[in-house]
Amino acid sequence: MIIQLRGWVFVTLLVCLLTAIITIGVLFHQKKETEAYLTKKVELLSYSYKALKKNRESEVKPAAEKFIRAFFESDSETSKPVDERIKPYVTEKARQQISVPGANEVNQKDFPIHIVTKIKDLKVYYTYISPDRASVFATANREVSVEDNKPVVSYTTIEVELILQDGKWIVHDVKLEDADEY
Repeated sequence: MIIQLRGWVFVTLLVCLLTAIITIGVLFHQKKETEAYLTKKVELLSYSYKALKKNRESEVKPAAEKFIRAFFESDSETSKPVDERIKPYVTEKARQQISVPGANEVNQKDFPIHIVTKIKDLKVYYTYISPDRASVFATANREVSVEDNKPVVSYTTIEVELILQDGKWIVHDVKLEDADEY
């Protein structure tokens, strides 16, 4: 009888031990999955927090202003082509939206007319979209002078959407409107 009792106790202990090992294995696996999920969540929240800290009017507006000036201001005697001037400030999508086909192929020396374009009275209005996106609406007077004549002034508006890329605000989407569209 003692041998039977010992066998029964041994089998019960063995079943309990196997149950405990399986339970520990399942819990360990769940812990690993939870850690991986929480690590990804922390990385996402960390990125969002850093982006949110950078999504301030004081950081977005200067980036938009640099783009607007690079896009609109030029001097036919000294300026680079538009694509080269705006390249540091835009994504490929935005560059394609505002590129003029063949503009970079025109040699200014073939056209000896001196043309200067300037932006005056630039007003920039900032709107938060998400931690890594912002929108800027800008108005300005664009002055175009040909051969030192009195400049022709036109009112221009531009709306740009900027994204945070590699810690830097760059233009991702552009909508141009001239005064005659109103």
